[in-house]
Amino acid sequence: MDELYVNGDVPQIEGKRCEAFLCQDYRAEGVVEDRAYITHVCFEGAWYRLYFEPFLIFWRSSTEAPEETREPGFEFGLEDIGTKCHIKGALLISLAQEVVAEGVKVKFSFENGRSVSVLHRNDRAEVECS
Repeated sequence: MDELYVNGDVPQIEGKRCEAFLCQDYRAEGVVEDRAYITHVCFEGAWYRLYFEPFLIFWRSSTEAPEETREPGFEFGLEDIGTKCHIKGALLISLAQEVVAEGVKVKFSFENGRSVSVLHRNDRAEVECS
């Protein structure tokens, strides 16, 4: 099995309330190429970015919410996962990072029994609600 590498400081967000959970997709010529190109999360006023390379998880602090970007030939859209998955306002009880078949997964588990996983495989990231 491949080894998991983390670049940056994993945010200390367990026990904090989720204010926003946004997935920024990457679109080329209007076609979504990567659904969760960058994941932006906000817990109690602090923003963080989560993104990937094969078997490598990057965490970065941010200062503000992202915006949609449109350039000729490509664009970055935003999907409000916090609202869609019913985690906005919920307390995070667990943040887990692990190697899975052909990739890595970051799982956010909340007090209301909901969870959101960001899975990176084959140079693409997907998001799953449960």
